[in-house]
Amino acid sequence: MAAPTLYYFPIRGRQHISLVLAAYAEQEVDFQNPAWPAFKSETPLGQLPVLNDGGIEVAQSMAIFRYLARKWDMTGDTNEDYAMSEMLIEVYNDVIAGIMKIAFTSNKKARDYTEMFAKSVPATLEKVGSLLKGDQFCSRVLAGDVAIFTGLSLLLALEPECLKQFPELQAFHDRIAEKPSVKKYLEAAPPMTMTRPEKNKITVAYWRIRGLAAPLRMMMVYAGEEFENTMYEAKGEPGNWDVSSWFDVKPSLKEKNPLMNLPYVLDGDKVITQSHACMAYVAHQLGLTAKDEVLDEQCCMQAMDLRNDLVKLFYSSEFDSEWEKVMSKTIPTHYGKFNGLLEKNGTDFLCGATPVTADFHLCELIDQVQTMAKQLGQQSPLEAAPALKAYFERFQALPAIQEYLRSSFHALPINNKMAAFGAKPTGSASEPAAATTAAAEAEEDKDDGEDAGPIPEATEGEGVWLEKLGAYTGRKPRYFTIEGQQWVYYLRVVDGKPTTPKGSIKLSNTAKVSTEGSKILIDTGSRVWDLLAKTPELAAEWAEKVKAACKA
Repeated sequence: MAAPTLYYFPIRGRQHISLVLAAYAEQEVDFQNPAWPAFKSETPLGQLPVLNDGGIEVAQSMAIFRYLARKWDMTGDTNEDYAMSEMLIEVYNDVIAGIMKIAFTSNKKARDYTEMFAKSVPATLEKVGSLLKGDQFCSRVLAGDVAIFTGLSLLLALEPECLKQFPELQAFHDRIAEKPSVKKYLEAAPPMTMTRPEKNKITVAYWRIRGLAAPLRMMMVYAGEEFENTMYEAKGEPGNWDVSSWFDVKPSLKEKNPLMNLPYVLDGDKVITQSHACMAYVAHQLGLTAKDEVLDEQCCMQAMDLRNDLVKLFYSSEFDSEWEKVMSKTIPTHYGKFNGLLEKNGTDFLCGATPVTADFHLCELIDQVQTMAKQLGQQSPLEAAPALKAYFERFQALPAIQEYLRSSFHALPINNKMAAFGAKPTGSASEPAAATTAAAEAEEDKDDGEDAGPIPEATEGEGVWLEKLGAYTGRKPRYFTIEGQQWVYYLRVVDGKPTTPKGSIKLSNTAKVSTEGSKILIDTGSRVWDLLAKTPELAAEWAEKVKAACKA
């Protein structure tokens, strides 16, 4: 009787498992590469592979595999063997489905590939390994064994070390692979169509500020994704700003995307611009999109409305006369909408249980408002929006967001140098500890020249050296002086002398004050200040002054 004829393309694709089965069973199969698409009309379902066995035509790859297994007596002699074999075939299908999803439908191939081999593949291998009975699955090698072998072979071709933690499965694979007929087939088989996907490192480009790029950088850090952070810097002075760092390169980028502007995102040969389009693209690549895309879009647009109102204020020459109206009316109006949404839906985040695109944008804007309120000495508008306040605190408490808040990205100035507010890297009112401000001032320090020299002696009424817990080792000393028993002013040392204050911190009766040797620790709730006195005795004396200031 003539051998069955199997029609498929000349690649290692959906026909491969049936050819491995034929090799193990030492059966003949006539493999043909038909003229396509001319051959399409001759197939039962208009697709390949197709098997013709003496006039019996079978389409669908797994139907062909099961047909040949039955023909060659490889389905099992008992119900138990048959059941095990069928389970193993379905495990193979799951493995192939995962590989095919990444190879042909994934928009983030490298990320999904890494996650597959880090999570789903080991979990599957552990379960499959538990089904082994000694060195085999069934009483003899059946179709299911061949299916599992084929799946393991494909995984090993992609990641040769993937069975390192599963020696029993490696041994099972090797026993079948060493069978001469199987070895001969595999050596002559066409190469796999899928290889390890190359990972493009996404580039996020914007000014050397937080601005519109902050949600993009935040998403990348949140997702644990490495990326290139390209920044353009405005230089000069009011009335004579030099922004050539961006406009010199913009023409060449416009050749790739005529819509080019800041921010933009590069991903391989893709060039994306316009802020919302960039956010949507990055969120999609990182798997941070919402199931309810319409709700996410609404929230993104509402956040953009808030941003537009804030930017109008931040860059206004009338900031001093306009901020009160924005703080008392404009911002509360926006906050009220988001507060109502959160109360109505009862979700942890805007669109569900986890952060999506709109959350990163909105929480960046709330963070900016928190900073502005603190610097203006005003109550935060969040106090009038309890659901939104709880939401913001919940977002910032996420470990990956805490990592972002400690990063140099968050330490950048909120706005560009020509802005009325947020033009300096002042950190954030809600930053964890003092790392963000430390990183920002480290950026300032690059232009400060040499260190101020040795630390002057601390004397009563003058000040003490400040070191923000591990953040300023080896850097310039900073000084505090207490004035009016309520405010601690932050000074920079130049030529060994304190200069004008660079910001302030208001002590409250909730601050916790303690001493540790020559140190005075002031825990304000949002950060810990570490004042270093000359002696433990002086530290104890100063601690009492600080406690008095807190109670005032």
